[in-house]
Amino acid sequence: HMEVDLKSTKIYVFSIFILLSLVILLSIFSFKLFFENVQRVHVPDYNLRLSNLFEKNIGKEILTEELGGKSWDKVCFLGPYLSSSSSVLRFEWDIAQYTDVLRSDGHNVIVFVKEESVEDFIVHKRTKGDFSKLSGLCFSNTQRLIISEVKQVSAI
Repeated sequence: HMEVDLKSTKIYVFSIFILLSLVILLSIFSFKLFFENVQRVHVPDYNLRLSNLFEKNIGKEILTEELGGKSWDKVCFLGPYLSSSSSVLRFEWDIAQYTDVLRSDGHNVIVFVKEESVEDFIVHKRTKGDFSKLSGLCFSNTQRLIISEVKQVSAI
């Protein structure tokens, strides 16, 4: 009778150990998943101010300074499937750390640079204003751009 009690106690302790191990592993996984989601910054897929700027200026010229604030020296355009933002910017900065929208053809990214630092960037849906013709190019804040009837943006 003592042998049966000892055996059932070992099974009970082993079961509790397994159960606690599973709870701990699940807690660690949930904690990691929670913090990965908290640390990821939500990047909107278009900018309302830019979208309105294009709507108001179809067929007209705008200056690059109208795209963003005044605290930058140059603006660079990253179009669909662009693999290296660093080669365009001419310093180390990887857009893929912030968004993966350039893996498809639906978006552009506009990057505002001061000296060798990114001040800001905007992810912008191409249907709301298409910069793809300017992909890989950088301009000063006084560059003239023209917005076509289909919201395609070109440098002048």
